[in-house]
Amino acid sequence: MQSSEKKSLYRFLFIYVTSTFTLFAIGAVIFYKFQVYQIEQSERRVLKYNSDKMIHTLQQLHKSSKKALIYPNDPLLKTAIYDIDKGYIFGSFKPKDIDWSSE
Repeated sequence: MQSSEKKSLYRFLFIYVTSTFTLFAIGAVIFYKFQVYQIEQSERRVLKYNSDKMIHTLQQLHKSSKKALIYPNDPLLKTAIYDIDKGYIFGSFKPKDIDWSSE
């Protein structure tokens, strides 16, 4: 093989390997981002379902005329009830800091 043929072969091999690796890397990044998006959406649906269930239970508790009210405790959700002055009443946790700016 002549030196110019070797040079051309190495250049072609370099371009081929680089473009293949780049294409594979782009595909892997797209696949990874899609999988992250799918997991986030799945977790969001589960959280929405559980929170809707808790809201419904609390609404039923509010409408109840029983003297002894039992706070619904769900191990999947950390919930708390606050009064109108933002004072903690009851819940499954008591956070130290709450961002009330979203009101």
